[in-house]
Amino acid sequence: MRRRKPRSTSPAGSITAALSCASACTSLGSLREKFALADDKIARLLELAEETAKTTHDYRRFTTTLNEHSIHPQKIEVIENMRRVAYADAHLDARKNRLISKVAGLLHVTHSEYIGAKMRAKENAAPA
Repeated sequence: MRRRKPRSTSPAGSITAALSCASACTSLGSLREKFALADDKIARLLELAEETAKTTHDYRRFTTTLNEHSIHPQKIEVIENMRRVAYADAHLDARKNRLISKVAGLLHVTHSEYIGAKMRAKENAAPA
């Protein structure tokens, strides 16, 4: 009987899993539209994100930068966009949910703002 390799519960593992989902899903189209990026730029962005995720051991490095350089509505938008990526494969598991919830807390997004972002992302993810 084959033994299954345990899943990583580290931030890097979670982020890598989310990025893998993002790279395989329609969220690439969203990146292209939202930031007007060419395909080669998107590919490079994802490559850099994956490299960073492999060496990241906590979320504070990123959330501290966001807290210092972003206004509150931008932080809510980050959470909403994370939700959109999470919903891109039509499956939101507990691991993705914990990741987004933790980042929301580190960005000082209130629970009601978090729920609002979740509902907007879910509404946008619903099939037409």
